[in-house]
Amino acid sequence: MIKTEDLDYAIERTLSTHPEFLPHMNGILLSQVNEGINLLRFTRNGGAREKIAQMESDDVIKYILHESIKIFNAASYFYYHDQKICNLPSDREKIKYLLEVFPCFGDLQNMMSTLANKDINASLYLKGNSNDLLSLINATLTTRFKSGTSYRDYVDRYGKGQTVVPSGEVLDLFAKVDGDIEKAQIAQNVRVNHRSINRCLGDLMSGVQLKNKRNEYVLEGSLYATQDIGNHRSNQEDTTIILTHPANPEFKLLAVSDGMGGVEYGDKASTYMLQKITEWFNQLDPDFFYYPNELKSAFQQRISQISTEIYNLYNADYNRIISGATFTGAIVTKEDTIISSVGDSRAYITNGPSLELLTRDESVVWPPGRTPDEITKQELDDLRFNKKNNVIARCIGLENLKSVQSRIIPNASYDRLMLFTDGITDLLSTDRIRFIALNTPAEQLTKQFVDEALLFDAVRIHGGSQEYNASIAAGKDNATAVAYIRR
Repeated sequence: MIKTEDLDYAIERTLSTHPEFLPHMNGILLSQVNEGINLLRFTRNGGAREKIAQMESDDVIKYILHESIKIFNAASYFYYHDQKICNLPSDREKIKYLLEVFPCFGDLQNMMSTLANKDINASLYLKGNSNDLLSLINATLTTRFKSGTSYRDYVDRYGKGQTVVPSGEVLDLFAKVDGDIEKAQIAQNVRVNHRSINRCLGDLMSGVQLKNKRNEYVLEGSLYATQDIGNHRSNQEDTTIILTHPANPEFKLLAVSDGMGGVEYGDKASTYMLQKITEWFNQLDPDFFYYPNELKSAFQQRISQISTEIYNLYNADYNRIISGATFTGAIVTKEDTIISSVGDSRAYITNGPSLELLTRDESVVWPPGRTPDEITKQELDDLRFNKKNNVIARCIGLENLKSVQSRIIPNASYDRLMLFTDGITDLLSTDRIRFIALNTPAEQLTKQFVDEALLFDAVRIHGGSQEYNASIAAGKDNATAVAYIRR
């Protein structure tokens, strides 16, 4: 990465050479992040362009974050140590004077509070939230290049200490930002959808998704996801993604992956699987939107390739699977939706009053040769109580995943598309899934599935036996539900 002072120099030289650029510099820096680096926006004078020849979008974000933290720290120092403020009789007057001198302090205070959250990756957050990024750019440029040299010197002198965030906690936000930038490198090939904030994308790519007890996501009013660690698990091994293609918001990806229980690195397999399928989808030629058959083949191939990559990373040196996961994903194209699955995470659709299972559980208890259409509701509901139900026959993480179950369905054939890990389908009967799917508002749908899986035990009508459990404890596993609402 280039040094932040090199970008500062390039901006200063550009504005010195072209002072008329100042009103446009906010947009120039924002475009460097959102649309890619364009060095032609900076002057050649004084070697400015040469200094930033290797600049990347993360360099811009790091510069803006560092300067914003310095301004916030300098404003805080000003509040507690400036003689004029100290002589004012009330806190209200002190704050009023602070805002006169540092008019951007209110916005910065809110942002510092957000970025101080240990589970927020500052780099990915700002890539997905152009409004907050623009606010920080404006605060930086106004302070450094519009307020005069003495003001800039004040920030440089007093803005380098630790940050006191609104909670009163003292933090070294510079170190956190540097760490966030480094962690975000895994997402360097992902073009973030800037039409709305995709927190699901940021959490997945930064690893935050696995650290939270519960995650709730929404994107563009049609894609929803909810996850919970469950009542009896100490770690999260489910991952999920909801995403629209950078070039076409109608081109969508939704997926779940469940790390295999009983193996050491199930969480690593599920995370790697969805991170890599996300990178692949974001780099897809947008013309695939019109060619579902070709996309289906490419989708299957990439799933198999990722499985082999996980095998080589974790399993190749062992005689057993130590890193494995399920995968169920859907890609929505212009007229059709592609569903692909490995393992026992499921996909369902509703069409009017009906509910249809689209995927076959690749588990040892699924009746051999039976398709989802051929298994009865009673058989399906009884499978979840089988003591071997969670023993899957195929998983992501195998060296040669020769086939991936996959199908294409017309978009017109469904109202709602739902993906679940077994933390949902082991607890909810087919009738209950159908009832929730048909009677729950879109914005509450995935939450309702997860909440019911956490609150109510599943009880087998026929009782227990040597082969079957009599009941399944509520929240016995991580639970993830994802939905795409067409109408």
